[in-house]
Amino acid sequence: MPLIAVGAENKVSATDMLGTVLQDVTFMEDGNIVATYKDAANGGTEWTKSPVNLAQYVVENDNQIKVFLNPAAIIAAVNNAGRAVDIQTVIQQAIQMLYPMLVNGVPVAFEQTEDALSVYLNTELLLPLLKTLVVPLLSDEEVVAMLVELMKKDPDFGDMAGLAEPMLKAFPEIIESTTKVEIGLNFVK
Repeated sequence: MPLIAVGAENKVSATDMLGTVLQDVTFMEDGNIVATYKDAANGGTEWTKSPVNLAQYVVENDNQIKVFLNPAAIIAAVNNAGRAVDIQTVIQQAIQMLYPMLVNGVPVAFEQTEDALSVYLNTELLLPLLKTLVVPLLSDEEVVAMLVELMKKDPDFGDMAGLAEPMLKAFPEIIESTTKVEIGLNFVK
C-alpha cells in the first residue's frame, strides 16, 4: 500500500522505499555485517557504508545465524550523525526480553540458494516478543485511542484511521491465536 510520500504527488510502499535507501547488505568473512544505504541525515543522495562493529554474525548451523548488536557503537554512530535518540526509553520497555539477545546474539533464521539469501526472524523469536510487548500495549484503550488520533492527523493515513481502530483492537486476540509469524529480507545476488 503506497503510504510514503515522495515529492508532491507521488507515494510509494515501504517495500519500494527500502530499495531506494538500501543498496546492499554484506555478510563479511570476518563476521561483520555492513550495509550500503542512503543516509537522510546527510541529504540522502549519496550511498554511505555503515561502519564495521555495529553488527556481527556467527553461523550456528545450516539454517540459523546469530546476530550480535553493539549498542554502544550504534548509539555512537547515531549520535555522530547528529540525531537525537531516546534509546533509553525503548530499552527500558523491553530490557528483560532483549538484553539476553544483546549478550547471546539474536537468532536469525536463513535459507540460502545459489542466487539468493533469505534472512528472517522466526516464530520462536517473534511470537513471545509480540505477546509480551505488543499485546499489553494494544490491550490498553488509551494507547489504541492515541494511535488512532495520530493516524487521523496523518494526511496519507487519515482516511483509513476508522478502519485501523477495529484492527488495532483485534490485534491482541490475533497475536494470541497466531501460530506462525516471520519477518525478514530476501537478498538477491
